[in-house]
Amino acid sequence: MAAMAISASIRPARRRLLRGLVLPTILLVLWELSSKTGLIDARFLPPLETIARTAWVETLDGALLAHLGASLARNLVGSFIGTAIGIAFGALLGLSRLANLLFGPTFHAAKQVAVLAWIPIISIWFGFAETAKIVFIAIAAFVPVAMNTQEGVGGASAQLLEVARTLRFNRRQLFVRVFLPSATPSILTGVHLALIYSWLATVAA
Repeated sequence: MAAMAISASIRPARRRLLRGLVLPTILLVLWELSSKTGLIDARFLPPLETIARTAWVETLDGALLAHLGASLARNLVGSFIGTAIGIAFGALLGLSRLANLLFGPTFHAAKQVAVLAWIPIISIWFGFAETAKIVFIAIAAFVPVAMNTQEGVGGASAQLLEVARTLRFNRRQLFVRVFLPSATPSILTGVHLALIYSWLATVAA
């Protein structure tokens, strides 16, 4: 009976897996046909066997791992910088009404700009070297972290704030014991989004 139950539970999972493979398989077939028939220039969409052969050669000579390592390091540095600045800036906007009035409108207007649209400006300011790529990734990570941090800090419980004032918390205690715990779920959501956006920015960089 136990074996039959296990077999019955495996079959739906196998069907879901097969259904999930349908679209990727179709896309790969279309990719190969487009390359072979010349429908799309092979320089932009090379045949799959060319990609596999190049990946194998570069894996053997170490070039692929070196490039992956450079991209990963670039991603981690940019993500860390953008996340750190995003948390600080978002907390400032959430805690200070004056800061929100001064910087909030500009930030909310700038965040509407697509990340890729910053590439020309960053290229003018920082050139095309490693610094420009890290700055681009940092901007991609900064926006979701700052947004979510501001929302989390601004959404702190009024009851908790009243209790903190009754207990005469100073500013540091108020931030550490009330605002930061209240904002942590939102901050983590922002960090999660930042990791996604920073990987997309790494590809663009």
